[in-house]
Amino acid sequence: MERMMKSNSRIVEFFNSNPKGSVIDAVRSSPRYRDRFSVVPGEADAFCARHVAQDGGTVMTSDSDLLAHDLGNGKVVFLREIHRTAEGQLSCLIFNPREIHGRIGLPASVEPWRFAYERKHSPNATLSRLVSACSLPVVDAVGYDEFRQQYLHRQGAGALPSLVASGGATPLRLDGLDPRLSELILQLGPDAADASIFLSALIENPLRGTVWEPSMSTRRLAYSIAGWLTGCPPSLPVYEFRRVRQRSQKGRQLTLIHPDDIAATISSSILAIRRSTRKSAGDADPRHWIILSFLLDVAGCEEQGKASHLLETLRKGYTPSPKSAGRLPWDIAHFAAQVQASLYSLRILAQVLGLLPRDCEGAFGGSLWQLRGLLSRFPSLLWERTPRTTKSPARHEK
Repeated sequence: MERMMKSNSRIVEFFNSNPKGSVIDAVRSSPRYRDRFSVVPGEADAFCARHVAQDGGTVMTSDSDLLAHDLGNGKVVFLREIHRTAEGQLSCLIFNPREIHGRIGLPASVEPWRFAYERKHSPNATLSRLVSACSLPVVDAVGYDEFRQQYLHRQGAGALPSLVASGGATPLRLDGLDPRLSELILQLGPDAADASIFLSALIENPLRGTVWEPSMSTRRLAYSIAGWLTGCPPSLPVYEFRRVRQRSQKGRQLTLIHPDDIAATISSSILAIRRSTRKSAGDADPRHWIILSFLLDVAGCEEQGKASHLLETLRKGYTPSPKSAGRLPWDIAHFAAQVQASLYSLRILAQVLGLLPRDCEGAFGGSLWQLRGLLSRFPSLLWERTPRTTKSPARHEK
C-alpha cells in the first residue's frame, strides 16, 4: 500500500495546485494573522469594499471588480502587479478608483459602477465614448438597476453572517470550516427546504463511478449532525454536486439521517475508528487515517452492494514499468482520488463535530462527544515536515 501511495506524487501536485484549504489552515495556525482573518460566504468583494469604504485601507486582490465598488478613499492592489525590485524590496502599483475617475473625466455625480456597466455592454468602445455614455441617461434602466445591486453597500451587506444552534443562544463558530462546508451550514435551519454542496473536483477515471460515492455515508452523517444541530426538518434533502459537466446537471440527493437513528450511525463510526487505531500506531500515525479511510470505503461499498475499487487495486498491486515514463494508469489515479475523497469526507465530519457547543456533551448518550474527541486530531491540510514527505511540497513552500 505504501509503495502505491508513493507512486502518485504527480497526482498529489495536482491536488495541491488549488491550495484554498491548506492556505486557510496555515493562516488559522498563525498567531500573527488568525485573529485578523475571516472566511466569508460567496464573493468577498462586498466585505472588502465595505471595510475600506468605512475604515480606509487597501484591498489586495486578483479581481478587477473591486475597482467598480464605491471604496471611498480606499485603494486596490492587484496580486499580479506585485514584484520584487533589484534591491529585494516588494513593489506594486496602487490603484485609486476615485482618482482614476477624475483623470478620465467622469463627473463626480456619476456612480462608480456606471463606467463598468457601460464597459460591459460596449466592450469595443473607446475610452472617450464610454465616458460620454456615462454622462447620458441610462438606456436600459431595469438592466442597470439589476447590475448595480452587486455594488450597493446596504445596511447589513458585507456583515459576517451568524448562526445559532437550535435551542441555544451561543453563535456557532463558522470560521473554523472550509468555505464549501460553511456555505452548506448557512443553508440549514428550521425553515430550510433543501441544501446544496459542491465537492472538490478530483482526478478520477470518468468511465468509473464517482470516487465520492463510497464515502457518502461519512458525509451523510456529517450533514445529519449539522441538520440536527441547526433544527432542520429530518427529511431535508441535501444535494451533492460532484462531477458537474453542464449547468442543467442535478446533484446527487442525500436525505438526512433521522435523529432517532443518528446514535447507531455514530456508534459504527466509533467502532471503525477504534479498529483502525488497533491496526496502526494510534491517531498520531498518518497511516491511521489512511487505514480508516480504507475501512470506511469497504464498509460503504458493502452497504451499496458494490465491490471496493481500493480493495481490488491493493490485491492487484502496482509496480511502475520502466516504459511508463512517469505516466500512471487510470486505476491508480482513481485509487488515489478515492483515498482523497474518503479523507476529505472525514475532514467534513471532523469540522462539523468541531461546531458542537459544550452543552451537546451528553447528546446521543455521550457518543456524539466521544466521536468528536476521536476526530479532534484529524490532520490539517498543511504539509508535515517529515522525512517521508515528497519533493513537491518544497516547491510550494519555496
